[in-house]
Amino acid sequence: MSCASFAELLLDYADLPAQERDAVDLHLTQCVALTEQFSGVQPSELFHSRLHAVTTSRSPLSAPSFLPELLDLIGVAGIVLALSLVLRKVVPIPEVTDFVPIVGIVLPVCAGLALFGIAWLGVRVYAEFKS
Repeated sequence: MSCASFAELLLDYADLPAQERDAVDLHLTQCVALTEQFSGVQPSELFHSRLHAVTTSRSPLSAPSFLPELLDLIGVAGIVLALSLVLRKVVPIPEVTDFVPIVGIVLPVCAGLALFGIAWLGVRVYAEFKS
């Protein structure tokens, strides 16, 4: 690799694919002209002081808030409640006869599954938000 093509690749180093990065790194380690040209170069004190100022002035990232996930959970629960109320008005409820034991078992199971699904969704959203 010639030093001229190396200079062009070096400007775009962050965007290069891994194979071209390896070629640039290899050129850096083997090129005698570059070694002689930059062997005595040291960063100035001004560079060190500015670098230190920039790295210490940035605040660390704060932990993600749980509030958006909680609001999402409340919203999903509200939608499920609204849909169940509409469904109750649209679908006629059978007369209370032999269905009472079935309704007494099926409704709590369905409500539990709905709550479990909402909680699972909230945990998944929180995990994706946190990562």
